[in-house]
Order: sequence, then C-alpha cells, then structure tokens
Amino acid sequence: MRRPFTIADLAGDARRVLDAIAADRAVVVGLSMGGMVAQELALRHPSRVAHLVLVGTRPPMPEYTSPRADVTARLMSAPAPGQSLRQFMRERWAAVTGPGFADAHPEAIREIARSIVERPTPRAAVLDQARAIAAWHGAHRLRRLDVPATVLHGERDPLIPVRNGMRLAQLIPGARYVELPGVGHLAPYEAAAATLAVIADATR
Repeated sequence: MRRPFTIADLAGDARRVLDAIAADRAVVVGLSMGGMVAQELALRHPSRVAHLVLVGTRPPMPEYTSPRADVTARLMSAPAPGQSLRQFMRERWAAVTGPGFADAHPEAIREIARSIVERPTPRAAVLDQARAIAAWHGAHRLRRLDVPATVLHGERDPLIPVRNGMRLAQLIPGARYVELPGVGHLAPYEAAAATLAVIADATR
C-alpha cells in the first residue's frame, strides 16, 4: 500500500479480503479505527455488507467528539526512563478501560500488552494511522447508508467518548444503539458476552 494511506485505502483492502475469500456479503465488525474502516467499506461497497457492527468508534469529521487532552497526551507519550515496553503498554491500555477493570482483570491487560510487544507496530505506521484518522471526513454521507447497523459503545470510554456512539446511531438510518454501563474502550475484553450477543444478533 502507498504511504500515506487513507481510511478509504484501508476500506479497499477490506473489500479485497472479501474478494479473496469469495465472500459476497459479510457481517462486518469494526472496533475503534477498525470501525472507521468498516463505515467506509459500507459507504463505498454497501452490497458487500450484510450488517455493520460498530464498536467503540466514531463518525467522520466534523461530527467527532474528541477525548480529554490528558487521555490523548498519555497515548502519545513515550515510556519513562527505565520503564519496560511491556509495562508501558499495560499502563497505556489499562487507562482506556472502564473504572476498575484493569485491577479486576490484570490477565486481560497482560495479554493485550504481550501481543503488542511481540508484534509491535512500527512508529511510522502509527503516525500514518493517526494521519488517516485525522483526515477522515464526510459525516453527512452516513445519512445515505442503507445497510443494517448496530452501534455498541462503552458508557465510560475515555478514548472515544460515548457521545460518538450516540451520534453514529443518529446519523445512520435505522441503526440500533447499545450502550454498555461502566465499560471503557475495550468492549470485547470488558464485556465479552454482551459484545458476542450483539454480533450473534447481527448474523441472524
């Protein structure tokens, strides 16, 4: 893929994956940035999307509600002197979960950190992702979306505040909105059963 890439480029990659596995239509589930790619896929190739499930994500500009400045600063920070990358990643991702989750489920945070450290995303790619997200616009297009859609959002999401999920459900015609009390940004970890139930409903 050329650099820098756009959300539309990533949606094109998703369409090519569907082509490669000979899937005419699919239930498309997107978390966070993946939800942005899923929206763009549905906008550009609606015939390929049987149901759109958007988890902890946001609409394009200008309808985006940003997180608090301290949340952004923490995510963009570097490890402290002497701090291991694994510990840094545990602290970074624990900070975007709902209240008490990281303390109650340290094994989940360890698993997230382990997977990131074992296959780290190059810094250049992280910057490319940030540029793609910042440049993504055209929220008005969602009003033309003609696919079944479910929006699932954690009520205590510090990274992509819950107002984004509410707005998505308002913009997408006929969208179902499901809010998870006390849940932060990582709904598949924090509320696995509820997330799976929403996806199961979408496949029926």
